[in-house]
Amino acid sequence: MKLSFVGIGAPKAGTTQLAEMIAAHPELCLSEPKEVHYFNKIQSYIHGKDNPNFDQDLDWYQKHFAHCSAGAKIGEFSTGYMYDRNVAQRIKQLAPDVKIIACLREPVSRAYSQFTMHRYYLQKENRSFEETIADQSEYIEKGRYYQQLMPYFEAFPKQQIFVVLLKDLKQDAAKVARELYAFLEVDADFQPPNLHARANAAKASKYRFISEWMGYGAKLFVALGLSGLLAWLKRKGLKKWIIENNSKQVDYPQLSKRKKQELSTFFQEDIAKLEVLIDRDLSHWKLHDEK
Repeated sequence: MKLSFVGIGAPKAGTTQLAEMIAAHPELCLSEPKEVHYFNKIQSYIHGKDNPNFDQDLDWYQKHFAHCSAGAKIGEFSTGYMYDRNVAQRIKQLAPDVKIIACLREPVSRAYSQFTMHRYYLQKENRSFEETIADQSEYIEKGRYYQQLMPYFEAFPKQQIFVVLLKDLKQDAAKVARELYAFLEVDADFQPPNLHARANAAKASKYRFISEWMGYGAKLFVALGLSGLLAWLKRKGLKKWIIENNSKQVDYPQLSKRKKQELSTFFQEDIAKLEVLIDRDLSHWKLHDEK
């Protein structure tokens, strides 16, 4: 197989919207499901310490692309790939010419957004944000983007890495789509549908077991060689229909200004290094204008 692109994260930073842009393009083919988590041994604490997908062989990995047509550029988008710092070399061993895609969000709002997803939608947490981050460093570590991206810049030429900010998606999604397609060397004039639809907005699930069953169902389809059927059902809107009918809006408490400032101060050194690494002005992150 020839892996053309890999999305590496960060979680809760607009990755689903980017993945949908990729899936919509006729020259590109996204894995089923979107997140395969094949290269990362470490995974989110809410799923357990070690990732069972890490021990799978290449045949297992290829099944996630069985629906892709010959000639299509294939890839996946797993948000756990930034968190495990050994992933860059693992990807390079399989596909040294692969294109790497990262989407970043102001780190304090990203951490709180991930917490609200774990707390209200996945229902894996019942503690406060302050209690949770004191016990689980993952929320903070996943916002130290310079440390997480450096292994990729060391493993791959800079021209093989595409970094976009959540702010870019919010301000001009069409421009991001053109730049993304050009980076992947496909028709950059293609206009994906639902370009401005907000993906993965904050919500609470009515029944946790339904979202868990969806994950098990996707794994079963892939194991049976039915990734094409899975992709077809998704295009027909089945996944979206299930999520909408199993969700309800939630008014979760806002993060206090004091806590925002405290966490923001912690990230300042990493942000300063990141600005140089990706050649972007990130001063707006200090204003906490990303929700």
